[in-house]
Amino acid sequence: MFIYIKGFIKIFINSITFILFINGRLVDCQPLKKSLQQMYTVLINKQTSPFVYLYLIMDPTTLDVNIYPTKNEVRF
Repeated sequence: MFIYIKGFIKIFINSITFILFINGRLVDCQPLKKSLQQMYTVLINKQTSPFVYLYLIMDPTTLDVNIYPTKNEVRF
């Protein structure tokens, strides 16, 4: 399986901002967002939150985009 990952992370004081593009489509993935949030609570001060921008290019057969009719949420 081939996955290409590009991203940017910055620390802010307000709540987590998570922007995810997969194969050029803006999507939401709550399990990935929660995993990143849990990881950062261990690594950084609890009063700060990350701004995360991820752009993934991956095999479309490894994704389920048919969770909602809008196809804005994915599962791996």
